Amino acid sequence: MILLQAVTAYMALGELSKQEFSFRDAYALFGIREKLRLHAEFYAQEELKLAARYGKTDENGKLILNGNNTFDFKDKEGARSYNEKKRELACMEIKEPDFPVEIAAPSKISPYALEALALFVRFKEEV
Repeated sequence: MILLQAVTAYMALGELSKQEFSFRDAYALFGIREKLRLHAEFYAQEELKLAARYGKTDENGKLILNGNNTFDFKDKEGARSYNEKKRELACMEIKEPDFPVEIAAPSKISPYALEALALFVRFKEEV
């Protein structure tokens, strides 16, 4: 599994956690999210380091953020390097935790969340 899969699944679990599940299923989802949280936090920290390295900074060396937490690059070479390093980060192989878990299918789920959770959750239809 690559790091980006863990990060997108973590975000999808955040979306899915707004719905109610049985205790057993909610606990299983919580367990998955906790296992993926460290990967998501690591990715966010490393991405921020890359932004600080290749983005424009103020006189104190602090990254200058635009609206919506975006930033401008120092130069074209910085943009290329950032994208290359970010791709390497996203594609970093990580140890796959014990998955998937099986839970009842939610009443609604976005295609994004369904795709992101494919490696981690098997949804079963209630009969």
